[in-house]
Amino acid sequence: MRLVRLAVAILLAAIARPAGAAPATGLPVGDLYAVARSFEAQPLPERPAWATDPAPPLLSFAWMSDFHLDGGERTAMIRAACHTVRDLIRPDLVVFTGDNCSWDPPAGGARARLPQAQRRHLAFRDFIAAELGLPAVVLPGDNWPWDFEKVFGPSRFSFHAAGLHLVFLSPDRRAPSPEGCSRFDPPTWEWLEKDLEANRDRPTLVFSHENLIPPTFLDAPRLLQVLHRHPQVLATFTGHLHLDLEFRRQGLVHLLCPAFAAGGRPGFKTVALYPDRLVVNTWEQDQGRGAFVSTLKWQRIDIPEGPLRRALAPLDRSRLLREGRREMPATPMIRDESLAARQGDLLPGLFQFMMEKGLETLLPATAP
Repeated sequence: MRLVRLAVAILLAAIARPAGAAPATGLPVGDLYAVARSFEAQPLPERPAWATDPAPPLLSFAWMSDFHLDGGERTAMIRAACHTVRDLIRPDLVVFTGDNCSWDPPAGGARARLPQAQRRHLAFRDFIAAELGLPAVVLPGDNWPWDFEKVFGPSRFSFHAAGLHLVFLSPDRRAPSPEGCSRFDPPTWEWLEKDLEANRDRPTLVFSHENLIPPTFLDAPRLLQVLHRHPQVLATFTGHLHLDLEFRRQGLVHLLCPAFAAGGRPGFKTVALYPDRLVVNTWEQDQGRGAFVSTLKWQRIDIPEGPLRRALAPLDRSRLLREGRREMPATPMIRDESLAARQGDLLPGLFQFMMEKGLETLLPATAP
């Protein structure tokens, strides 16, 4: 397990109080992660009224993350999840928030002469084309990000869908190891500020791989500051930790997607946009049947009354992924070895998260 992910598991385990749980101190790594999972989104007693609407949603998308596609025994399970999305859920589009593919299947001809990093992205592109066949938005993760732009193009862009503004971000540079040592360059900050300023009257969602809460990359605190200056930003959608988590801080909802690799039950999420809210549902693998099924894990993101609601409109399918699109040039991820020395800079933010979460756990009435 990577260091930052383990640190988050330890922090959550340190403040966890599940019934009958033993103290976290001295627990093996697997047990620590099991305790951390006690903080995941929990099933509701029944489907809430706000999760059902007589009218169809203005927009629906599936959100999948951390496939870690390797061509091995998990491939059939990942394929089944994709087929559930394609054949049963049938959303308008699918969003992938990184750590997509370590698979480099045997290749001949011109593809065999390409760099391995590029072949991995090509393998993922081929896989989702064959198993999903739906409009897809793909971000790189912290694993295997190199040469992403050669296959998928820009990794910093935005567009509108049904009046909702969707922003997709990936760092400009990162250390090959250790984890979390990634940053945005000045042009990306400038682009983001201009994009958010131009869309102050649209409800906005921000997607990235690494998390803002808990902060798992170097620029997470600064990015949070930028988003807090723009109240139209309702939520962030991230992967990375392989846990189905939700945190609410200073008016922002931070959702973390379950994964298809180590850490928890395989799963993904669906998001439906209605005129006054977004409704999020977790789908998980039924361990008995192997099928993916909707759970009672429902989450809601309210859209404030006023201009943000008035911005919403029926989806223009003819312009899907293109309406209001802004993007930065497709540039390679920069390998910046100097960032490796800054991993310790992640610790203050993680410990602040621990203190805030601990207060919420011990004094729930005072939680923000």
